[in-house]
Amino acid sequence: MAGSNAKRYGRYSGGSGKFIESIVKRYASLGGEILYDSSAVKVIEREGKAVGVRLKSGQSLTPTMWFQMFTPMILLRN
Repeated sequence: MAGSNAKRYGRYSGGSGKFIESIVKRYASLGGEILYDSSAVKVIEREGKAVGVRLKSGQSLTPTMWFQMFTPMILLRN
């Protein structure tokens, strides 16, 4: 909840679903793409650095910005 550390609480009008919808809409308006239900099967490396990911579908992605939806432990386990 917004402001919880300072004991000032706030709520997004319409609930958390509306909040997420607004973020997704803004991200798309800036040219971003969200791939739902996509499983990464391989991290693509170049000179020891991760530069992309290969999806289960076979598609390879080399984005300029990443949003991680898994913990490092999940990544290491797989």
